[in-house]
Amino acid sequence: MQDTSVHSLVDYICNYLATALELPPDTLGPNSDLECLGIPSSVVMALVGELEDRLGMEIAPTAFFDAQDVLELAQGLVAERR
Repeated sequence: MQDTSVHSLVDYICNYLATALELPPDTLGPNSDLECLGIPSSVVMALVGELEDRLGMEIAPTAFFDAQDVLELAQGLVAERR
């Protein structure tokens, strides 16, 4: 079973985005502003799909845009899962 804690999701999201955006892994953290990253919609949709598989639930792509930073996104997903 995969760890679905907030901390684990923050790490997963940061690593995923760093790879997808070709950034050094330590560039992103919990307080990374999602809007400022200029993430292409194709990356958002792919990440949403990965998170749906990881969490076993449907996630609206708008959840990604509603969160200000990675931590808020992870917290919202964990709360929604309960």
